[in-house]
Amino acid sequence: MARARWFLPKEWLKNIWYCRYGDRKAKPTDIFTNLYSWNGKKCKNGNNDCHEKAQRGAKTGTQGLANATERGMIPEKLFLEIEEFLT
Repeated sequence: MARARWFLPKEWLKNIWYCRYGDRKAKPTDIFTNLYSWNGKKCKNGNNDCHEKAQRGAKTGTQGLANATERGMIPEKLFLEIEEFLT
């Protein structure tokens, strides 16, 4: 929902994909940050080299995870990349 907020500067929006950070699910995600020169890694639909395929209603990918804690977990490699960028 934050993407639709008119008061958030569009240059703060970075679109990343969890699969590019070692996760097995694709999960495109928006990150709002003031790190203007950092660009997160992206994937594209249909690229199954970095994530498992999950059709609508499938029991794989994000839909196949048992609870909200697992579905919302942020990949460690994403934190490490941002930390490395800041140092």
